[in-house]
Amino acid sequence: MELSYWEKNTFFKDVDVTIVGSGIVGLHAAIYLKKMQPLLKVMVIDRGFLPYGASTRNAGFACFGSVSELLDDLAREDEDAVFARVEMRWKGLLGLRQLLGDDAIGYEPKGGFEIFTEEELELYKKSADKIESLNKKIKNITGNQNTFTIDKEKADASGFNLVKHCIHNHCEGQIDTGKMMQALLKLAQQHEVVLLNGMYIKSYTTNGNSVELLTDKDFSYSTSKLLICNNGFASQLLPELEVKPGRAQVLVTTPI
Repeated sequence: MELSYWEKNTFFKDVDVTIVGSGIVGLHAAIYLKKMQPLLKVMVIDRGFLPYGASTRNAGFACFGSVSELLDDLAREDEDAVFARVEMRWKGLLGLRQLLGDDAIGYEPKGGFEIFTEEELELYKKSADKIESLNKKIKNITGNQNTFTIDKEKADASGFNLVKHCIHNHCEGQIDTGKMMQALLKLAQQHEVVLLNGMYIKSYTTNGNSVELLTDKDFSYSTSKLLICNNGFASQLLPELEVKPGRAQVLVTTPI
């Protein structure tokens, strides 16, 4: 595709930072850079007409880890590393709420619930036994003395016949991911971030202090810095990364 002089000069000249991916990570990076250095020319490129990747398809779970998930992590990793990651997740949620406001992202502190079937009785017993020790650790992060509690009433009222046990995480909640992305896009525009949709980067090559990007429209342009923020699909541009996209299923019901 041949661009006009004005198109090249307006959009693709003197680009300081190109960010691939306009999801929550890419837009946060763009906004942060513009706050730190307002004169930077920051461009965000996304192949979709909307930022419709994982950022808008995670069903709005504001989570930092269930009991069994944390126990599984602790079995494979150093304790300090596990709780450092929990703290980063918690602070990330707080940062998002502070940046955009609870109303703008539809945040509601509904809590999170981990459910167990009768076949998972041993896992439930193991998880229940560790609640007290996990609460002591996580209190330093969330400030809540009892982040996890057993909730038999919720298990009985769930309506799912196979559910026998339930652990309540009082510090989790929900987010309206559509509202969240809309608010992030609006804030990025306010900071004069250049947002381009319907285009993707096929490949890149480094050339001294710049990076040459080849787009799917078969034209190239230069950028000083390149940030690849498409997470599960990052290996398409960075094949050496052992990263694969994951997809899960979400069951939507009336409120339980």
